Amino acid sequence: MKKIVKMSRVTELDIINAESSESFKSAVGQAIDLMGAAIVEDDKSGEGELYAYIFAADGSVYGGNSDTIRGAVDQFIDYMELHEDKEFTATVTARPSSNGREFLTIRFAEVK
Repeated sequence: MKKIVKMSRVTELDIINAESSESFKSAVGQAIDLMGAAIVEDDKSGEGELYAYIFAADGSVYGGNSDTIRGAVDQFIDYMELHEDKEFTATVTARPSSNGREFLTIRFAEVK
C-alpha cells in the first residue's frame, strides 16, 4: 500500500497512476517540463521503501528509489511550495560511480 509522504502540484490519482512510471534512468539528458513531484512510501516487500516521482507537463512520470534523487526531490517539493507562481524543468544526469555502477543525479531549474 502506498503512503504519500510529501507532494506538490499533483493529486492522489496522479500518485496512483505513477505505478506505471518510467525509471529516472530513461530520462537521462532530457530537459523535462514539470507539473509536480512526490515522495511516496511503498510497502511492496513487507518493508517500507521510499520512492521519488517527478510528473512531467506532457503526462510522463519518472520515478525510482535512488537516495540521491529522492533527497533532491524532497527539497524541491518544499521549494515548489514556496514558489507557486514559478514553472520548472528537471534534468537527470548519469555518471559512473567509483564501483563502476551508474550514479544518477537530478537538477532543477526555474523556467519563469
